[in-house]
Amino acid sequence: MIGKEIKNNGNVSLSDVWEILEDRRKKDSLIYEQQIALEHAKKFKLPEQDYTRLMKKLEESGTLKSETIIKLIDIKPQNIMILKQVLMSEKKEFSESELKTLLDIFKE
Repeated sequence: MIGKEIKNNGNVSLSDVWEILEDRRKKDSLIYEQQIALEHAKKFKLPEQDYTRLMKKLEESGTLKSETIIKLIDIKPQNIMILKQVLMSEKKEFSESELKTLLDIFKE
């Protein structure tokens, strides 16, 4: 069994994954899958201030679910096509101006 117990069944960002696995690594050794996940999170996580800034701006848009916001921050879309693919989970149509506004958040 990979994990001992489920403490939270919510969505977590790569930054959160990194923190959780780093804490676990300091206390005990990680199994192979956890080591791979830690390396991935370390490679792609954002600095805390960037993560917080993006989270705040995307929440202010008022149109996205929290799990979509987390996924967008982890992926950091750089073009409309990738943005649209992530936003498909919202099950709503976004106008071109809304898409451009969201994309501009990531280009700042």
